[in-house]
Amino acid sequence: MIPIKIALNAKIAPILEPELDCPYQPILLPDQDDTEIARLLTEADVLVSPRFKASWRSPEMRLRLVLTTGAGI
Repeated sequence: MIPIKIALNAKIAPILEPELDCPYQPILLPDQDDTEIARLLTEADVLVSPRFKASWRSPEMRLRLVLTTGAGI
């Protein structure tokens, strides 16, 4: 089975990772570097983050799920 690539910040990772029961590959996001976050999100299937900035969007993005605080995390 191909692992799901989950982009998340370091604060959320310890809370979420014990709950996952499927193969996954974490992609840890930096706190302040919007350019680097946008680049990393092009590799991710899922984003779990307290926010989603417009500056993170790109035509190469292929996210299948975005879970943010406003969406009920």
